Amino acid sequence: DFPNAPTSSLPSSPGRQQYLSGLFSVSDFPLPTPGSLGNLPRHGFRGPGMINIDFSVIKNNPISERVNLQLRFEFFNVLNRVNLRNVNGNLASSTFGRVTSTFPARQIQLGARLAF
Repeated sequence: DFPNAPTSSLPSSPGRQQYLSGLFSVSDFPLPTPGSLGNLPRHGFRGPGMINIDFSVIKNNPISERVNLQLRFEFFNVLNRVNLRNVNGNLASSTFGRVTSTFPARQIQLGARLAF
């Protein structure tokens, strides 16, 4: 189920807007003859870049000699950068060649742990 390599030249280092509007179309990938595999290698293309910084703060609060209260503050994707998922590679899809989803935005998690 591999198509043939594109006949036209594709962008070597596309920008974020190109990922959203579409890097290529179905017509860029000619179908191989029936009963044969295409010449496009597996994982022949790279997806958009990703930057993700996580941060956590942990504070131990001794209540007594044998009891400790730990407070945790965890931040995921601190910079709240929009990280694009991979390009849709389904040739039968109307959104082929486009990015249609993103990874989650900033998330904050608070927790408490009582150890005795």
